[in-house]
Amino acid sequence: MHDAGQLLDHWLALIEQDIADGWRAFYAREVWMREHLPAPLINGLGRALMVEQLRQKIGANGQPVLADDLAMLHEISQRQDLTGYRNYLQVGILSLQQRPAPLDLVADATVMRLLNTAHRHAEFEIKRNQANWYVESTARCTLTPPLITLPKEGKPAVRDDSEPLALDTRYWWNVYEPDHRVAMDCDNNGLFAPAVSLMLMAALAPDFPYAETLSTAKRLVFMQAGDSALAWAIVIEKIDGGRTFRYPPALLLIDRHLGKKLKEQHVLFHNVLTRHYFSDAISGQAAMELELRFHLPRYRRLIDVYRPYIAATQSAVQPLLA
Repeated sequence: MHDAGQLLDHWLALIEQDIADGWRAFYAREVWMREHLPAPLINGLGRALMVEQLRQKIGANGQPVLADDLAMLHEISQRQDLTGYRNYLQVGILSLQQRPAPLDLVADATVMRLLNTAHRHAEFEIKRNQANWYVESTARCTLTPPLITLPKEGKPAVRDDSEPLALDTRYWWNVYEPDHRVAMDCDNNGLFAPAVSLMLMAALAPDFPYAETLSTAKRLVFMQAGDSALAWAIVIEKIDGGRTFRYPPALLLIDRHLGKKLKEQHVLFHNVLTRHYFSDAISGQAAMELELRFHLPRYRRLIDVYRPYIAATQSAVQPLLA
């Protein structure tokens, strides 16, 4: 928690690397904001909020963090004498949406200006780009059948004058319809049984072999190879009573010698350098493969980021165990 600022810098660098590596589909909002917002993309107050949020997430260790961003922003502004929040990564709920609560007022003004002067709806433009880039990225997949895609419907965009322009969702969907409609492949979808996840992980992450003794029918655990006392685990699981395995998987730090089924109370540390990533894995095996091809290299880089902190912790604890 003390080094949250340093961790944030690592996270920002990873985002830049992911985008440079061609993973725009998972950063469609960030790419759009970078292209349209003036500098600075993140200022002092914007950074301070992210650092405080990261501290809270570290302290929660996997539990939900319930915080009022506006109240937190006000408190940080007063305490650190910072003003004029700017942060393209966390702009808040913009005025294009129901019940707006913008944090970045420059971002809000920018998207409203584009709406009113250029007839461009940022939210639907971002969703269109995301969907197109996601399908485009599946060209990287070589282990699974292609996604099933259908041509776009191309329905005419007709305004509903009873709705404000920003909230006329049917109109904007037709204006920004993606190039393809992705159909769910019910007959060839591996989300309902573990076999496909096991096959993909064996092919893409041999350094994380399947840990059968730690796994259950609803939780597949893949533990980092080695002999260290602590080990990173990649976990693909069914949650909330659902029938499908959830993607992307979680990155967790556990005791290598646990020797029993992995439960939440056994997790020593949850990866905190993450956010909600777009997922369409239910569409088919190619989507499952795509998301593993994106997230697995990120997890390996994150392990490198966390390594000195784990080493420092082990050094501090070892004398107590001697």
